[in-house]
Amino acid sequence: MQRNPLFHPGHILGKFLQSSNIENPKTKMRLNENVHPSLEPAAQSVEQSVARLQMCVELLLTRYGTAVVEKHHDMQRLAEIATTIYAMFASLARASRSYCIGLQLADHELVLASAVCTHGRDKVYKLCTEIFNGQYVNNDSNLQRLAKQVIKSKGYFSVH
Repeated sequence: MQRNPLFHPGHILGKFLQSSNIENPKTKMRLNENVHPSLEPAAQSVEQSVARLQMCVELLLTRYGTAVVEKHHDMQRLAEIATTIYAMFASLARASRSYCIGLQLADHELVLASAVCTHGRDKVYKLCTEIFNGQYVNNDSNLQRLAKQVIKSKGYFSVH
């Protein structure tokens, strides 16, 4: 829809009026209702990270279309984002369950989950910013040029 905006003006107008951005994504999962109240900031971090992942996927599909599978650096970033979100969600779920059923040292799991989610949120933000900046700002174009030269030279290409 976004690649052919003239065919879908309502969708494009809705995207234009949407106030969500990479710095402050809109979340609507309400994950904090399903975890212990002390983990609300961590749940908010997971929700923001998922919203950023969605924005990155939409951007890459809009930018490259079906050729997105050839953009290995961006695919690696998406895979890293998804893995980080999975780790955040797993630690959040375990800590919430441990604390609610009263397991020993559950309070340490709360601290661990908060740390994992805070670190993960920052990592996801950094990776999403690299995707949004594009290949000329995040150094991907230079790495591609160097890789082509290595293939052309069949190895180390600098003069000894």
